[in-house]
This record gives sequence, C-alpha cells and structure tokens, in this order.
Amino acid sequence: MTTQPYALLLVGSAKSPGTSTSEALGAYLSHQLSSYGWKTRTEYVADAFCTPQNTEILLRYIDEADLLLLTTPLHVDSLPYPVTRIMEQICGHRQSFDTSVILPTHFAVIINCGSPEAEHNDIAIAMCEQFAHQSHFEWSGGLNVGGGHRISNTDPAHFGTRLSSVTEGLDMAADSLAVGSVISNEAVALIAEPVMPSWMYRIIGGLIWNATAWRNGARKKITERPLLDKR
Repeated sequence: MTTQPYALLLVGSAKSPGTSTSEALGAYLSHQLSSYGWKTRTEYVADAFCTPQNTEILLRYIDEADLLLLTTPLHVDSLPYPVTRIMEQICGHRQSFDTSVILPTHFAVIINCGSPEAEHNDIAIAMCEQFAHQSHFEWSGGLNVGGGHRISNTDPAHFGTRLSSVTEGLDMAADSLAVGSVISNEAVALIAEPVMPSWMYRIIGGLIWNATAWRNGARKKITERPLLDKR
C-alpha cells in the first residue's frame, strides 16, 4: 500500500448522486475508512458508462487504488447492466497487465435488494467474486443488505437505531478492510439480518399496491390478466 492508503468507492446505482441506498451504504463505509487515515474518492458507474473517455478516467483511478469498493443495487437476481459492462471493461483492462507487476488492489462489494431476505443477493455476490479473480484483484468479501428501501438515501450519519445491525456490520467491515483483511463472517451475518419480518413486508407491500391502484383508478382492475385471457 502507499503511505496513505486510497479507497475508490464505485456507486452502481443509476439514481442521481445523493439519492440512492447504494451510495448511502458506501458513503458510510468510506467515512469509516477515512477515520483510519484512508483517502477516499467516489465515482459513479452512470458517469463512467457515458463515454470512452470517462471510462478511461475511471480505469486510471482504479489503477491508483489500494481498495476498490463497489456498492450497487440488485436487479432481479443479478447486477445492473451498466455495472456488468463496466466490470467487463475493468477486467479486460487489468488482464492486459503483466501479473508479476500488477498492484495488489483489493476488491469488496456491498449489494442491496428491496426484499427483506438478503440471500437474494447471493448470486450477484458470487459474480463479483469471480470478477475479482479474473481481474487479478484480491477478493475482500461481499456484504448482503436486504430491505434497501428502509435505508433509501438516508444520510449515513442519521441511520439511527432502526438500522443498528447495518451500521455495526459496516463498522466491522471497515475494521477488516482498513488493515487489508477479508470482511469477517460475523460482519456479513450481522448486516444481512432482516430489517423487518417477511410477513410484515408482504402485508405492507400489499397495502401499498392497493393504495397505488386506488389512486390511479385501477383498484377494480388489479386482478385482471388481459394477456393470459387472450391465450
């Protein structure tokens, strides 16, 4: 590592800066790393994805980093396409290096989903681990966060007691990453704790769907299946 270790936070959400769960989680972890004396920088996949020039700039930042931290939402059971595409470009870039002189950059990931069960992120975490190996990164582990809507764009400084398991898990992850270690199993398990019971999520979700349908004049149509009826 350099005299002052440097972590690059890469935000995979396509939402505007400062409005996503992904950025809130990553910002909290970046802040904790800063308290250990790390220099941190935040970049956005949406910006890097715009032009080849922006992609080249991002690749240069990654080359300089001791730790690349990707924070992204889950789309269905996988990563968003812009994130996958940027990962392909990062991988191709790093595979062009002489592995005997490549810098020992570490790579860790935070993936959040809307469902309360964090295990929905498992496939995407496995994809990220495979990406790390193929791109000659040192895999430092992945954090699964369920119920991301509860976090939304909350200021990390105001996560509060309702998200205590999330903040404690991120604190523990920072402890490990700051010294170049893999995120502990304890941190992974802690941050994956459901923020609400599944039964409560289903009830609240049903109420929200019905209320939305009512506001849009579709309450009586909510059970219709027009495409199925045409078969």
